[in-house]
Amino acid sequence: MVHLYRKRLLIYVFLLFTFLVYLSFFIDHKKESESSFRFQLSRPDSHPFENSCNFPILEDEDSSLKKSIKHFDEPPSCPLLYPNQVVNRSLYGSFYISSSTVSFPFHCSVQILSGTLYPNVRSMNVSEPIELPLNKSFILNEDVFLITCKSEAKKEGSSELIFSRVYMGVKQSSVNNLIVEVNGSSKSSEVPSRPFNIHSMSISILVFDSTSRSQFARHMKKSRKIMNEMGFVTLMGYNKVGDNSAPNLSPILAEPFKENEEYDVLDETGDIGLNKFLPYRKKIDPDAIEFIWKKMKKKGCETLFNDDIMHTSRGLFHYTNRHFIPGFSYKPTDHYYRPFYNHFYKMLNNKWKLCWDGRILSEELLVPWFLSLRQFADRCFFSFNFLTSPSHDNPNNLESVDEILNQRLRILKNSGSLSNTLLIVMGDHGQRMHYSQKTFGGRIEERQPMMSILLPREFKVHHPTAYDHLLSNVHRLTSNVDIHETLLDIIDNRMGKNRPEGRGISLFTPIPTSRSCFDAWIPKNFCLCQYNATEEDKSNYHHSLSAFLSPLRDLLLSYPCLNVDTLHCNVNYSLHHSHKSVRTGMRDKRNWTAKMAERISPKGFFTETSCTIRSLRNLPLSLLVRSRVDSNGHSHSIPFPPMIINADGDCGTIKNLDTFCTCEGAYDLHSKIESALD
Repeated sequence: MVHLYRKRLLIYVFLLFTFLVYLSFFIDHKKESESSFRFQLSRPDSHPFENSCNFPILEDEDSSLKKSIKHFDEPPSCPLLYPNQVVNRSLYGSFYISSSTVSFPFHCSVQILSGTLYPNVRSMNVSEPIELPLNKSFILNEDVFLITCKSEAKKEGSSELIFSRVYMGVKQSSVNNLIVEVNGSSKSSEVPSRPFNIHSMSISILVFDSTSRSQFARHMKKSRKIMNEMGFVTLMGYNKVGDNSAPNLSPILAEPFKENEEYDVLDETGDIGLNKFLPYRKKIDPDAIEFIWKKMKKKGCETLFNDDIMHTSRGLFHYTNRHFIPGFSYKPTDHYYRPFYNHFYKMLNNKWKLCWDGRILSEELLVPWFLSLRQFADRCFFSFNFLTSPSHDNPNNLESVDEILNQRLRILKNSGSLSNTLLIVMGDHGQRMHYSQKTFGGRIEERQPMMSILLPREFKVHHPTAYDHLLSNVHRLTSNVDIHETLLDIIDNRMGKNRPEGRGISLFTPIPTSRSCFDAWIPKNFCLCQYNATEEDKSNYHHSLSAFLSPLRDLLLSYPCLNVDTLHCNVNYSLHHSHKSVRTGMRDKRNWTAKMAERISPKGFFTETSCTIRSLRNLPLSLLVRSRVDSNGHSHSIPFPPMIINADGDCGTIKNLDTFCTCEGAYDLHSKIESALD
């Protein structure tokens, strides 16, 4: 009996080891073969191909964008403006001024910058200088300040400027002193944190201007990796609702403007009216906008607004002066950073640079976002951070931020700072200014901004149904108005309650597969739901089954549970592409009728066909496959894995191949164990 028990145990251990090797091979092989921006976090019974809206999914580097994509071989080398870097600042915000850096005596002082409010948005208040200590670590308890160092005067009036830099910090209102001495470099990985409580959950939003989901994937690879490890949920069907920043961010950050009320929902073409998002020539007063951070403030939360204006005449709710009264007349939030940007861009003559004084500029712009997540981890806060300059004009420059963001996310992951914070990393829209936006892929990317959400770990424990809905909605058609409703669920404590009707649908509730762009408040010229190609559109297209099968077989080989030799695909197919207004890059609907009458040759298509294949357990699967193909039909790629339409066996309800193979491996192991024990 003992011998039989040992034999069975050895068989079980061997089979378990075999299964683990199988899983290891599966995971490693997936990593090697994966080229598209596929996130692990979604429900296995959900897939983007089941929507009535056939929105396109691109590879990270679409073939039409190849000539415009450039990667950094190594981090940019940033020359020093001041050779004597006497002032050093740690990642965690503390300063150290070393007297041994130079051979001559010097002194440093700090001045607080404030102001830049309407009607004098370009004017700053500068405080009297205050002497700073040498050879001691300290924190400056202010939001915006200027440090200046000068050599000691050998004779009156002969002192020389040796260092000057404007900084951002996060002021602690509970601390009265400006200069706070600290031990060491304040490099503590421990931060004050608090247990999960949805009633006091914080919200932190980090926006990269002109950044699509695919663009983020190809230029922010390190950041994407840590975001996957942390559990970020990224929306595959997220579609912008407006042209530039303000009409895309205001539906997220604010209630509908009062100035919208006089406009009908529909415009003269019968479509969603753009004036419902941002009325033209209405001179909206930013002070009067019902921002969601005002609700957070009423709850007793600290608020922060960090807007990289890129030019002293601009600002998210300043530009253009046809839309807004240019500026807030009072600080819109507790922490307001326009004085920093006004000083900085004035110094740069309103011309952005990748580097400034020995560092990548984006590193400084992320300071309020990073420090607020650490310093306010023990209290409720709202933080909005909009980085315009790195990616506004050139999508490739986003890559300069990758290591900076990656490093900070890893610190946040390991510190416990996010135990009660909803963190969003997103784009307002895709690239609009760079020549790449005129390509097939560029037109699509412009309308598919990055949208990635991280919830506290305890959220899924306390609200499992809401979290399940979020995972399902990864593959649904979503837009800016849905993010607004999702944030209101947190701010107004609406979880599990009846919600008032809004423009969008909260991601914590089911979003139907039947949803249209009209339902999601997406105007037609921004809507990516694809149409069947006309006979005229596909006159130069010649379908090659072998050209289609080659990349499909390569993809399916990365799934070890499938027998690729049994693959068979239908010779019939359908051909799809975006609306003409999307393909021409239409930003508004002026001369709509005339433009719609123009002949526009397609630059590419997406095909759809059905295939069958068998698993290694000889179970049949029916697949729906979509490929990205050039306009003549010569070159296919498979940007996203096929959807399982039907499968026999215990894993039949699963729609994505990753989970199906994991399920198949588990049942295969189970059957082998049963056979061995019989």
